[in-house]
Amino acid sequence: RVAQIPVDGTTKSPDVCLVEVGGTVGDIESMVFLEAIRQFQFRVGRERCCLVHVSLIPVLGSVGEQKTKPTQHGVKELMSL
Repeated sequence: RVAQIPVDGTTKSPDVCLVEVGGTVGDIESMVFLEAIRQFQFRVGRERCCLVHVSLIPVLGSVGEQKTKPTQHGVKELMSL
């Protein structure tokens, strides 16, 4: 219902609703939010829902090595939704 509330001063329903879920995928604290996103996909239909994963990939030390393991883990967890 909240997604139908206009925020631009008009009475027209929005075309898109963006929801940000912060935190770290896999942490027990974020599991309830990820479950809510999973259930939301079923409610609106997968064809009407798009998940976007944004992740920091740090570059460590003078070697310049990228640490991608946390991002890989996060993507794996989100793909299982």
